[in-house]
Amino acid sequence: MDERKGYILLSRKITSSDIFNKPPLYLKVWIYLLSHAQYNNYKGLKKGQLWVSIDKIREDCSYFKGYIKVTPTRDEVYPIIEWLRSAHEAQREADTKETMITTTKATRGLVINIENYAYYQDPKNYEDNNEGDDEKATKKTRKGNSPSTIKETNKEINKKNKNKYIVEKAIAYLNIQTNHQYKITDANSKHIIARLNDGYTLKQILQVIHNKVLEWEDDPVMKKFLRPETLFGSKFDTYLNFDKERSGYRTHAEMAEIINLDTMHLFSLTGPWDCDIEEGVSK
Repeated sequence: MDERKGYILLSRKITSSDIFNKPPLYLKVWIYLLSHAQYNNYKGLKKGQLWVSIDKIREDCSYFKGYIKVTPTRDEVYPIIEWLRSAHEAQREADTKETMITTTKATRGLVINIENYAYYQDPKNYEDNNEGDDEKATKKTRKGNSPSTIKETNKEINKKNKNKYIVEKAIAYLNIQTNHQYKITDANSKHIIARLNDGYTLKQILQVIHNKVLEWEDDPVMKKFLRPETLFGSKFDTYLNFDKERSGYRTHAEMAEIINLDTMHLFSLTGPWDCDIEEGVSK
């Protein structure tokens, strides 16, 4: 029975760190090392250090698949140790790159030193409005959230949700109209969000997509410019005011049908941010 007590701290930023994008065993070994490191100097080991062998890590990080015990091989564990010893993105905003561990050979094993252990395992470094560890930090955060602060926070959340929704619909509409497979990435989203910040609406973004598809889809030279960075770039207003007589007319219902949404569902979500549902859109 494991008699170890206490806890370790993990920053919420770990989900956007390099190790979170590695195979699951990487994170398991990292948490194993953190949980076995000394919290205080003890028996020749300093705070943040532990003695361990590759075989010990293999055994302790084994798991069961049904009734069969699966033990990682040395060839699986050793590259993880090597990776942890190399430089990666730091979790602290002031840093750029840092190693996660350093190692020293010891009798029948390694002494592993968790870099910046004292910083990352200190609850005080997580006591802000986003991350808190103890009850006092929680109470302090709650006390600081005045009604006006909560209102501003909710407003910001609503804006982010609105932007995310519009980006999803714009990319979906573009892919359907061009038969492309653009992903919802930061690079593609930033152009759409920039136009939203300029005061343009979902209706107008869909309008521009349709206008330029109509104009460029049969042009072998211009067809390649049916992409987010061009459509939603500095010439957006020009593209929006494309010759309406050439482009015809499209209603909200037709727009919604193209992106496979019920009209009322689409505009019940976008109504407060866009325009009246009864107003038509140039085709």
